[in-house]
Amino acid sequence: MPFAPLLLAHGALAFGTTEIAFLAVYAATVLLAPSHATLIRLAAVIALFALTCLLQDAFFQWCSNPHWRGFVAASVPVQLMSASDIIFITRLSSAAIPGKNIIHRAYKAIVLLLNLRRIGTVWQVKNVPATTSLTRSQFLQERICTTFVAYLALDAMISGPAPPTSMITARKQTLFDLHTLSRDDIIFRVAGSLFYWFSGFLLIIIVSNTVAIALVATGLSSPQDRPPLFGSIKDAYTIRRCWGNVWHQCLRRGLTTHADFVSDKILRIPRGTLLSRYTRIFIVFIISGIIHHVCVRGMGVPSEESGGLVFFPLQALGIMVEDAVQAALVGKTGFRNAGVRRLFGYVWVVAYLGWSTPTWFYPQSRVGTDAEILLPVRVARPLIGKLRGFVKA
Repeated sequence: MPFAPLLLAHGALAFGTTEIAFLAVYAATVLLAPSHATLIRLAAVIALFALTCLLQDAFFQWCSNPHWRGFVAASVPVQLMSASDIIFITRLSSAAIPGKNIIHRAYKAIVLLLNLRRIGTVWQVKNVPATTSLTRSQFLQERICTTFVAYLALDAMISGPAPPTSMITARKQTLFDLHTLSRDDIIFRVAGSLFYWFSGFLLIIIVSNTVAIALVATGLSSPQDRPPLFGSIKDAYTIRRCWGNVWHQCLRRGLTTHADFVSDKILRIPRGTLLSRYTRIFIVFIISGIIHHVCVRGMGVPSEESGGLVFFPLQALGIMVEDAVQAALVGKTGFRNAGVRRLFGYVWVVAYLGWSTPTWFYPQSRVGTDAEILLPVRVARPLIGKLRGFVKA
């Protein structure tokens, strides 16, 4: 196709210039608009929303890989959410950003925008793993090794056969007609869900570590600015802790500030009440569902099948259910032992994710996106082939 290189170049140029425009509008608003200028700041957020839509369109022109289209389709709304928090909710002003000149302050404002967990600031999110004490050299060695292992593991995982189409039909992702599923369906449902989340964990590790390695190696960031992204799997004994302690917290600041704003300022629900607590939790997961809905739309999943607005609110429901159960079982015989509670908790989390994840995971699998094109360089299969040849020899 003779015009393909021109189309790719146009998409890359459009994406780059639109991102520069986004950062310029964001920085100008933070540095020049007074914190009390509500209409100006709201108008800026609306302008950034429009630029976010243009960013997605430009990237789709540039990139045809559905995996990376989905990744960026979710990433640019997260950038918008971070900007909206800083501009309209936190109302950060130029006075809070010290610097030698306006260019230096603009740079610091952009760094804060991209610091999704707000590491090292007064807005740092909860449950971030302890900051590393490694030197730059030690940090780079550790992250390079971790990234290489994660890359090999993910490569090996996606080298296997795709799931049978008969196992991932819309009927098989049912939430209520579980009696219609065979034993094999249930085993695949649980194992496939765990496989899905583990592969997602590996992919996020690879991307985040690659960025961290580049920034620390060039001196643009320090090891202390890059604490581990994920918590310990040992803490995954409730749905709340699974999402709040174990999984990455990159969306936490943007989600919670917007949920608090809606609950406190718009709905005016009194803080300290159960209604306030669970309203904010549901809003968090609904916003997350919208972002992830956009993600899989970028991958080619039909809107009516995406499942994001089913799966993510279900996590809020799971938190509410487990809170009620824990409150009812406090002090009951058999549940006073922490080990017993954790054991039941692990079983509960696996069961709940196995029940709810297919609403999100199966539609993506039905699209038939080739897993082989997820990674730019394939190494696992050639290595396995060489090992087999070595063993035979």
